[in-house]
Amino acid sequence: MGPDVPLLNDYKQEFFWKRFPQTVLGGPRFKLGYCAPPYIYVNQIILFLIPWVFGGVGTVLYQLNALEDYWASILAAGLMLLAAFIVQGMNLWVRQRNMTVEAFSSGNTLADEDEFDFSSCAGPETIKFIIPGKKYLINTVFHSILAGALCGLGTWYLLPNRLMILYANTGATFVLFVFGWVTVCIGEYSLIINTAVETATFQPQDMYEINALTRPLHIFAFIAVDLAYRFTVNSTLLQINQILHIIFVFLPVLWAVGILPPVDALFLWLLEQILEFGFGGSPMATNLRLLVMFIVSVGVVIATFFIPSTLGIRTVKIFKQKQTILMKAGLIQRILLNLISPFAMVAFLSVDTSLQDLHTVSLCIGFTRAFRIVWQNTENALLEVVVIAIVRLATLHSSLVWWNSIGTGMQLLMVGIIRDRFFQAISNLKFALTHMMHNLAAAFCMAFSASSLGNPSPGSHFLCRFQDRLIWVLILERGFGYCCISVKGLELQETSCHTAEARRVDEVFEMAFEQDDQAKACPVNQHIGNILTPCAVLPVEVYSDARNILTGIIDSHENLKQLKEDFAKVFIWVLLHYTNKSKPSENFQENQSLHQNITWSDEYTITSVQTESSKSPKDSYSINSETFNEWSDGDLFELESIGRKTRISFVKSTTGVQQITTQPIITSIPGSVETQRLSPDMNDEELPKTTPTYGLHATDKGREFLMETGSHEMGPFSSPYSHKLKVPENWRSGPFPSLLLQDLLKSFPEDWYSFVLTLLDVVHADEKPSVIFEVKGDETLRDTYAQVVMTCYGVMLGTDSTIPSPNQVFKVYSGDIPWSLGLDWLTQKPELFTLALKAFRYTFKLMFDKASLGPVENFVELVNYLEEYDRDWFIGMVSEPQWQQAVLQEKPYLFSLGYDPSL
Repeated sequence: MGPDVPLLNDYKQEFFWKRFPQTVLGGPRFKLGYCAPPYIYVNQIILFLIPWVFGGVGTVLYQLNALEDYWASILAAGLMLLAAFIVQGMNLWVRQRNMTVEAFSSGNTLADEDEFDFSSCAGPETIKFIIPGKKYLINTVFHSILAGALCGLGTWYLLPNRLMILYANTGATFVLFVFGWVTVCIGEYSLIINTAVETATFQPQDMYEINALTRPLHIFAFIAVDLAYRFTVNSTLLQINQILHIIFVFLPVLWAVGILPPVDALFLWLLEQILEFGFGGSPMATNLRLLVMFIVSVGVVIATFFIPSTLGIRTVKIFKQKQTILMKAGLIQRILLNLISPFAMVAFLSVDTSLQDLHTVSLCIGFTRAFRIVWQNTENALLEVVVIAIVRLATLHSSLVWWNSIGTGMQLLMVGIIRDRFFQAISNLKFALTHMMHNLAAAFCMAFSASSLGNPSPGSHFLCRFQDRLIWVLILERGFGYCCISVKGLELQETSCHTAEARRVDEVFEMAFEQDDQAKACPVNQHIGNILTPCAVLPVEVYSDARNILTGIIDSHENLKQLKEDFAKVFIWVLLHYTNKSKPSENFQENQSLHQNITWSDEYTITSVQTESSKSPKDSYSINSETFNEWSDGDLFELESIGRKTRISFVKSTTGVQQITTQPIITSIPGSVETQRLSPDMNDEELPKTTPTYGLHATDKGREFLMETGSHEMGPFSSPYSHKLKVPENWRSGPFPSLLLQDLLKSFPEDWYSFVLTLLDVVHADEKPSVIFEVKGDETLRDTYAQVVMTCYGVMLGTDSTIPSPNQVFKVYSGDIPWSLGLDWLTQKPELFTLALKAFRYTFKLMFDKASLGPVENFVELVNYLEEYDRDWFIGMVSEPQWQQAVLQEKPYLFSLGYDPSL
């Protein structure tokens, strides 16, 4: 920030000077930012000075000896209580009136949000603006009573005679009286009229109107010391009371700068300090657990008080070792800390001689804290007890009256406070390198057991770093054998500043953990000002993010040609394994009976092309200009349309195979002529074919047989075991013409089909050779698989010999298959579409591995690749739900394909 840049710009300065006086004075709004009638300011000043007026009445009557000091305080309290109820009653009256009457006059909608239209000095708008009122009726009553008590006690606290006794100076008395009443008026206004916006805020929203109690309770704390001095003659309290009276007049400044804590934060902090240092507990992770543990601790102290005898001897057997394999360094440490040290410290504390002279209450509190420290924080308690033991040994032949009189529990308390505050002041934040969510708990458990991370206490922070990931770990609780942590993920390195910060973190850790062998024995720290303190490197199983640019692989003509050849092989392997796993195993007799009873000619009729038109008019398709815009020439790579042509949602099928539900957006070819059924009574033969024709109707009837329907019956399976590998019936009808399908079937790899069949577990091992021989010779089964595989091959990669482009490969991989004659047929079969997409993704991964690691030598090596993909890999897209499931299932490897237009 340059020297000419202001800290607050004009807008912020205006807002600041509107808000800051309101915060200092406790709620009055004397600067509104727009013109307001004078009575708005006059009313606020009157309400601000009302407590001073009532207190002044009591003060004058006391100074004239008409009333005693306490009666003067009661009079001021009663008047303030009455005024508080009147003020709150006015607000309730206005609110009830607004519930039954229409709004008075709406303000300017273009004005500031805090602008009001005032009609009169005591109008509803004026009352609502000056006195917002309370949300809850109980707060209305409670705050009014508290306001009366504050006014009465403030009158007693600031009586001139009392101030003269404290300071014996007229000038000091006058200054303290005037500014002291300003402080009381600020607290009263914040409590009963309008709560000020505090600079010290613990919660973003004040749902229960707790902020209104902050300033009055701070005032009550000062008054409590004065009351203690009035009823107790103590020179120390006199000095404290004199100092607090001076600080009292500076309370508005302390409130404005946010030094004094709000009530809710102060209350929870006091509970935690009493629990930790008074009762020997540990800091709690949540407010609810803090309250519960505090109540339990108080109950323990009360129960201890009623124990008939505080001294006793109990014989305890040594605990058996539960774990047989421990780390070498942690074996002795765990036994000493968990088994021997607690009992030794309890025994030492129980036989201390100072216990005989302690009061029962002090003894109960001291022992409760000491025993809880011993069991909940054994490591810290061990050091404290050792210090006490050393002092005992040093004073064995001498007498330290002050040391023996405070008692063992208080000694332990004193040592603990000094040690905690000392180490918190001199030590930096401790950080560590470890893993992410799933293995983080195990890594920390091992690190704590081996003392690799030291002895962290609640409030310690750890920074976990791995590649481009940062995790912030906070120790919330730690007790006997357990630890509660909070884990938060930090922002990724997506900006230059984040990258620079992460690089500095890496430099600190590299210097600590990755030094060369020839490095100096005592190297100089190059980052002295850095708060990071490297602790340890922990071995954790994590995902390593490796991103590769496929330039030279996906655009290689040879690789794309090999991808097109390998797709049929991979799809055969995927399809055979799917059908083999999805059919329940049956015995030979069931197969025979099934073979005898099935009419094969009816079951295995294959239609090569579908020519029947839509069943209803709503199934016909029309041309949409918006659809053509998605495939315009402006998008050279046509990557913007991915995910819009076909909307795909992935779900898990009952057979364990990823099933895809598709809702394709079908577009007609421009210039085509389409027909639909006009009447449900018409026969299919009476309708014209729905195969699109382009431009005018064709007149060359001699070539019409190329697109005609071709259907033929397929004979029964020659092997009774072939039905275990049969494909669903609706997959056996293809969308392509007969001649085109015959050309595709020529590319079917029969040798690979036979090889994969030999690897399937169709029957038991004893019958496998003969059964596999029968299945391989079943031409009907082979033709069925050839029909399904090559049909999907033609849909996804095209029916001609053209090599697919990188753009087409990426679209098919992402599930956005370009439109073709058979796309509708494939998308209407979700399971088959899923298997075809899975096979294509496996094929792409195979192409990548072959380009990186070398070619595949034989069928066995190819099968090894495919089995590894199916077992250890998830190959898909990052945007798919299955990707998240694979991460949760801890799949060893994840593979995805993306497109970055900036490269």
